[in-house]
Amino acid sequence: MIYKTSETERLVIQPITKNDSEFIFQLFNTPNWLNFIGNRNIKSVEDAEQYIESKMIPQLKRLGYSNYTLIRKEGRKNLD
Repeated sequence: MIYKTSETERLVIQPITKNDSEFIFQLFNTPNWLNFIGNRNIKSVEDAEQYIESKMIPQLKRLGYSNYTLIRKEGRKNLD
């Protein structure tokens, strides 16, 4: 199944993939994430990849939606 990717003038909005594992590793280990959302025990990029595969992608397949990555078209950088 192909999942919807949307675009605006400045952003690409797409379902999260294993390619986002470095971003997820960094995000899930920020002080605010840990303080307000909680520790998901992601201690490496490989842990983040496994988390995406075991939690996020199954939700996308089951429900048709899940976590999305916002990417600036200028510089193709994930938004923090």
